[in-house]
Parts: sequence; C-alpha cells; structure tokens
Amino acid sequence: MSTRSAKFQRLRNLYQSHLWQGRMILVSLIIVIVLVVVRVSLPYTIVYSAVYWLGQQGIASQIEDIRMNVTDGTFTIINASGIKDGDTVFNIGKASIDWQWRPLSRKTIHITEVVLEDFDMQAAQFSDAVVIAGVVIKQNGQVQAPPAEEAQPVAWSTALDRIDFNDLVFCFQQFDSAYDEAQKNKLIDYCGNIDRVSWQGTFGLGDTGAPAQQPAAMLSADGTFQIQQLSLHNNLLDGALINIGDLLLSKIRVNGIDDIHLDAIDIDQLALLQDSGHSKHKHAVTVSKLIISGITLDHTSTLEIEAISLARPEVSIAKDSAGTWKFEQWLVQQASSESEPESKPESETQANRNNTFTISLGAITIRDAEACYQQPARTGKDKSEAIDYCMTLADTRWTGSTGIITPSGKQAIKLDISGDLSLDKFSARNNILNRDLLAFTNLAISKLRLKGVDDVAFNKLDFDNVTGLELTGAENSHTIDLGT
Repeated sequence: MSTRSAKFQRLRNLYQSHLWQGRMILVSLIIVIVLVVVRVSLPYTIVYSAVYWLGQQGIASQIEDIRMNVTDGTFTIINASGIKDGDTVFNIGKASIDWQWRPLSRKTIHITEVVLEDFDMQAAQFSDAVVIAGVVIKQNGQVQAPPAEEAQPVAWSTALDRIDFNDLVFCFQQFDSAYDEAQKNKLIDYCGNIDRVSWQGTFGLGDTGAPAQQPAAMLSADGTFQIQQLSLHNNLLDGALINIGDLLLSKIRVNGIDDIHLDAIDIDQLALLQDSGHSKHKHAVTVSKLIISGITLDHTSTLEIEAISLARPEVSIAKDSAGTWKFEQWLVQQASSESEPESKPESETQANRNNTFTISLGAITIRDAEACYQQPARTGKDKSEAIDYCMTLADTRWTGSTGIITPSGKQAIKLDISGDLSLDKFSARNNILNRDLLAFTNLAISKLRLKGVDDVAFNKLDFDNVTGLELTGAENSHTIDLGT
C-alpha cells in the first residue's frame, strides 16, 4: 500500500472513530472554502455586474479594481470611469468607506471614514427627464412609492466620524426641451470644482430616546467642517458665479435641529458674480476675510450672532450701454408658459404668515470697505450722462445689539437697535471728475437707539474734518469745509 493510501485510510478511521468531531471539522472546512471562494470572486462579480448594468444604459465603463477587507470593514473602488456618446459622464479616482462591525450589535451603523478623490460627475435636467452620470431617469419611468405606513419608532442609528473628499468636479445643465428632442435653449450650464472637503468629528442620526413626535432630536453632530478652493463656473457667460478660497465651520455642535451652535464661520477670499460690477472690480462682490462668530440657532426661529468681522469688502453695481443691470445676466430666463402658477392652499399660506423669526446681532467690524456704481453715457431717446462713483471707508465699528423680528401675519418688521457707531476715513468720489463729493475723518454716534423709521434717538453726534464738493482735483479746496 502506498504512503498516500495509508494516510487516507488513517484519516478515514479517525473520522469513523470520532464521528461528530469529524463532521464538525468537515463542515467548518467546507464553510472556509466557500468563504474563500466568495471573498476572491466577489470583487470581480461586483465589477462585472456594474460594468454590465452601465452597458445596458449605453455607458462604456471600466473599473480598475475593487478592494474589500471584511475583517477591517473597508470597501474601496479604484479608477472607475464611464463614457457615453464620446463624452466622459463620470470618473472616480478613489472612493472608499470604512466601518466598524461591533456597533451593529447595538443596532448602530458606525462609519469611521469616507474618502472620495478625483471625482467628476455630469448631470443634466430636461423637461421630461433627468440625466445623472449618463443614466437617464424619465418621469414616466419612476417607481411609485409604497403606501404610507404608520411611523414606527426608530430602531437603528448611524454614526460618522471622518469625511475626506479631494479633487471634486461636477457639472449640471438644464434645458427647456424634452430629452429626445434637439437640445435647444440651454437655460443653465454650470461646472464646479472643489479641491477638498473634510469633516472631523462625530455625526449621528438615530434613536435618542426622544418621543416619536420629536424626530428632530435624532440628529447630533460635534466637529469641524472645511471646504478648500471652491468655484462654480457659468459656462454660458464664461464667468465665475462664486469663488471661495477657504470655508471653515469650526466646533459645530448639534443636538437636534432645535439646538444648533457654531463657534465660527470663517471664509477667506470670497468672490461673487464675475464681470457684473464696476470696471475696476473683477467681481460684483468680494471679501478678503469674513468671520461670523458665536452662532446659535434655537428652535429654528431664533438666530443669535455674537460678532461679525469683514476685511476688505468690495461691492459694486453697474449698468451696460443698454441701461440693463449687469447682474441680471445671471438670472435664469425661463421659457414662457401659458399655464398659471399654482396657488398655495389658504391653510399653508396662513401657516407661513404665523411664523415668527428673530435675529440678534452683536458687534460688527468692517475694515477697508469700498462700494462703487458705474453707468455709461447713453444717447438717443433715453439719453443720460455717464455716472461713476466710489465710496471708501477705512474702519466701521458697531458696539451694541441689533434685534430684528419678523412678526406673524402682515405686521411690519420690528427693529430694536442700540449701541455706539464709529466710522473712520470716509470718502465718496466722482471718478469722472476725479473729485471728492463728501469726505470726513471720523463720524461717531453714541448711545444710538432705533426702534423704527419714526423712532430714532442718540446721545451725541461727532464729526471730524467734514469736507464736500471738492473744487479741483489738484487743490485741497472744497465748497463745504466744517472742520470739527
């Protein structure tokens, strides 16, 4: 008898003498083999299924690799892309998600990290369909929602610790025609870029033991959110709608939507509406730095802000040679429709009127501000002279409180403003004549109290070096000179 046959006979005898133990070992061995086969083949099965399904949608796709680690709880997609009609409709350099298994025993889905890199997605909206990443979703093809069921208490919760998105690109188009028709009159065509989006902290959504009639209490968060280098470009106008260098929301604390607090919102290099203002400004609105600190939103009806600080804000408005405001080019021109807009039910309208919102502001500081207005000369029937003014203000300080209440019904907005105001180095200049219209070194109002247009009072008003209507640009001579 060969050595191999002897070993096999020995195992057979051992199995027969320990029947139940042998069966357990055999079953365990089969399970391990099945798991290994599933583990090895699952990524390829997912890739094949995804590529096949996208192919049914007319999208030629490829996925370089899918990596799974069941023990550590990780899933990663590497280099996935899709092409339809010669155009790239989506691209993913890397997408990964990490989770923990142990919290599942407590009915909690705990995601520790989400990473998305080199992401590009195209979307378009038509009158009868929406196209997302090349997949056409028509209105008549939507699956009807199941019948509404009685709400049950939430048994599961979710938690998220970290998000990192890098190199994101997204585009959106909107047409006023049907999907199968010729693509005419493109209403919207935007593309956006974000270098990095990150969340550091904890984010949870689930059962907190609150009564069923208080679902808002199921949201919680404690962390910091940051966006770096965000831009949104209008391809029709070939200009930027918005550019943000850095956006930081620090120490966000949420205990349900009725209790939200942020330590600060910090924005660096904000710019809005390119080529829509004065010729000396590239954008209609720019802010070098904006800090809003001590933000509290209570019961979605009361907003409190401790302080606002702006550095080098610039605001400019202008008209073109036809007399049209330049910012109007950013407004979407909807196709005319003969149908009348639907009117809201009276109950909904009345409910909106009964909502009361309160805003409370603290100190406000503005440094190196500038505002400009420009209008070219016009001839013909609507003849007008050219206008070009700019106002600069070196420093604005408001120390006090500002309360704004929007009452229910049709009542007027209520104001409650009290504090001290100081303006330093103000100048309003006619750029065509190169002369100052008005200038002063300092204006200070102490103990200002404002409760409405017809209810204004203050303790003291101080002016320093007030001049107006400069005679010539070369001489320091003015029609009005009040000194102090």
